[in-house]
Amino acid sequence: MSYGFNDNVYSFILTWEQPQAGLVKRYKLTYYEKVGKNPDVELFDMKTGKLFLKRVTYNLPEEELFIGNQVTIFARQMNIQEFGDARTAERFASSNLMVVVPFEPKLVSYLLKEVAENQLQSKLEDAKMLAFSRSDARRLAGLSGDSRTAKILESPSVLAINIRASGKHISQEIFEGAMQQLQGNVWYPAFTNHTQALAAVFAGNNGLESAKRSTAQLQNCSACVIKAHAVQAGHVPEIIGEIFGAGLSITALKSLSLTRVESQEFLEVYKGVVPNFPALVDELCRSRVVAIEVCGEDVVRRLRALAGPIDFSIAKQIRPHTIRAKYGTDSVKNAVHVTDLPEDGVLECEYLFDILDR
Repeated sequence: MSYGFNDNVYSFILTWEQPQAGLVKRYKLTYYEKVGKNPDVELFDMKTGKLFLKRVTYNLPEEELFIGNQVTIFARQMNIQEFGDARTAERFASSNLMVVVPFEPKLVSYLLKEVAENQLQSKLEDAKMLAFSRSDARRLAGLSGDSRTAKILESPSVLAINIRASGKHISQEIFEGAMQQLQGNVWYPAFTNHTQALAAVFAGNNGLESAKRSTAQLQNCSACVIKAHAVQAGHVPEIIGEIFGAGLSITALKSLSLTRVESQEFLEVYKGVVPNFPALVDELCRSRVVAIEVCGEDVVRRLRALAGPIDFSIAKQIRPHTIRAKYGTDSVKNAVHVTDLPEDGVLECEYLFDILDR
């Protein structure tokens, strides 16, 4: 087999967890970029010093190669922990930028829609609702070069996002100019420290224990999962806005990648009930989704009404102002999954925000 001399080669350090055995294995991923074609990948076991996966063509888009992300390589879900060399860091580090704001409806909506999407023309790669301890907030604040910004990170809860330029890289001048629109209600690291900040918050590096803890209340709650197609289409800001607009509270939020087994477990109650169960599983695990815990009075019924009928065509006809009618495309890609029964609200939120984190 021969390869072109113009292939770009990059490397990343990945981890794979085996919870049952209590093991965390480290691999070096070598990524061979091929213009106009799927890349080749190769995995090297860093403990044994042996080749784990021989170089093979695999559909792993470069958009998924950012620190803190989970990627699936031949059914094995792995976490990107760090760049493998300086060349890779130079190529990919400036592509992803981190921003944190207090978790307040107007701020969150303005950041996601007006600043990130419209002004910076960026794509949302990762999002996480957090409640930093005071010590962790101060440690993270040190990456900004301005200790005064620690007060933002010490808010009762914050939203941290990882954004990626849709086209060319975002310059420091353009990025910091956009941040001024948030009038001091924002934290971001010094431009050269974005990679380190992303690793601390989204990959669990640097010992920020509070970054690993969920804010989920797991009581009087309902689950909402923004499906992969809606995330990719950029509808996360609008759907979050719909939830806020209905007078409901968001108490936990995170981006995640589900395996096929996890998707099947989560949707187990629909197996044998809906004819398109396999397609629903496929949609839930084919790419990253955004999981949300929603709270409020009579929350399951209200969120279900806000989402609209499961069947997209029916939603368009009789509930045109619902989330599924606005942001869905068919009865599988119908924008969101929401809890159906009041007794399932806690169970679904526990699965998304507790069981999957164990």
